[in-house]
Amino acid sequence: MLGVGRPFLLECIDPMKMIDAKKQEATLGEYVKSNSQYVRITDTRFVDKSYFEVLKSMENSKIKEYRCVVWCNKTITEKEMETLRNTKNLKVYQNTPIRVLHRRTLKMRDKEIYRMKCQRLNEHFFVSVNVDD
Repeated sequence: MLGVGRPFLLECIDPMKMIDAKKQEATLGEYVKSNSQYVRITDTRFVDKSYFEVLKSMENSKIKEYRCVVWCNKTITEKEMETLRNTKNLKVYQNTPIRVLHRRTLKMRDKEIYRMKCQRLNEHFFVSVNVDD
């Protein structure tokens, strides 16, 4: 499991069959669990349309953590690793990733990396965990 997961909204438009949704609320997670080994739904509840705006605002204010393996052309020294570990509030600029282009405008966005944890694997590779907004 990747953690507690992400919140999402499910909207049924023009359903083929009318059901008492309040009675079915608890069974939604069980239905998904029995039909997929990879997806789990917990904490289901009904919300009104205003919750969509709350969900969208959470998207921009959430702090995220990324992990990556980094390869450097030159040999990485322990002093350079320490410099990375001590770097705080680093501004970076990111183009819109291809995977989200269908729902976001292509533009350059500024991000801030609050802190980095780096672990040297060998003279050319290290693992970096970045916490950003």
